Amino acid sequence: MRSGMLLGKFLPPHRGHQYMIDFARRGVDELTVFVCTIERESIPGRLRYEWMRDHFGGNVRVVHCTDENPQAPEDDPENFWPIWRHSLLSRLERPPDVVFASEAYGVRLAAELGAAFVPVDPLRETVPISARWIVEDPLRWADYILPEARPYFTQRIVMVGPESSGKSTLTNWLGKRFGAPAVPEYGRTFQENVGRELTIEDMLEIAQWHRAAEDAASMQGSGLLFVDTEAIITTLWSQVFFQGVPDGLNALIDPTRYRLYLLTEPHAHEWHDDGWRLQPERAERMRFFEAMRTQLETHACPYHILTGDWQDRQQQAETIVLQTFPSLLSQGLQESIVTSL
Repeated sequence: MRSGMLLGKFLPPHRGHQYMIDFARRGVDELTVFVCTIERESIPGRLRYEWMRDHFGGNVRVVHCTDENPQAPEDDPENFWPIWRHSLLSRLERPPDVVFASEAYGVRLAAELGAAFVPVDPLRETVPISARWIVEDPLRWADYILPEARPYFTQRIVMVGPESSGKSTLTNWLGKRFGAPAVPEYGRTFQENVGRELTIEDMLEIAQWHRAAEDAASMQGSGLLFVDTEAIITTLWSQVFFQGVPDGLNALIDPTRYRLYLLTEPHAHEWHDDGWRLQPERAERMRFFEAMRTQLETHACPYHILTGDWQDRQQQAETIVLQTFPSLLSQGLQESIVTSL
């Protein structure tokens, strides 16, 4: 049985890595992929290992190497190669027959392990991408990121606001406008489908499943995600419904998860009773709006307020998104987006 191996930091894993692994596993009977990480790197090593394991685990053996090894021969000229030889061979049942790499180090590494060397796309001609490019501009290169890693890099814009302020409709509109997934408020989905009265414990469930919905949508998207509501707002509704917050819900508040908050002000007269809403008076909705604004400021959330009629809010939201992500204009978006500015 012919065995092979390759290694990398996968910082992050992308389609170039996909190509190399698909190439390698077609030339050997058994392939081991080492995810080599050290503590000081920008993306946690455990995450990168899990991304690789989840994506490739059914076809190859994915091994996490966490040894704090020197990263280049000049870091420890005398011991560099013996250290790496020990790290790799101690995790293999037997030395590999083939070492695959797209970098020049592959020649020496193969010799150290007593294996043949097979270069893979060293000029990056087949899949022209670099992990450095992705880190510098993840939105531009989102299509090259493996799906499991996309939630980590996805730029999330979250809509928050009182009842009948247009946030749900605007979330969907922005998703269509920018060709990105739009995640609805999971609380409404839960409330309308569980077939019973809500309990305070349900508020934690709602927040957890809402996060799951976001991440699942991120895996299918291209770097941008529009979201209706998040954990801060769920805690406020929990206080309205139950005059309290369940254990664990506050721990789900993570403003760094979102690049931008759009807060919709209550309309002057408009309110639609859909059987679930609780605040028909604008004064009530304004108090809730102010409570939201206070919480956003308390948690140092980057937010903008949307006001006016429906067209005003559309235009404000579109302009804010484009100002926040100017590279969107260079990515072949619909001409209507450009001409509407």
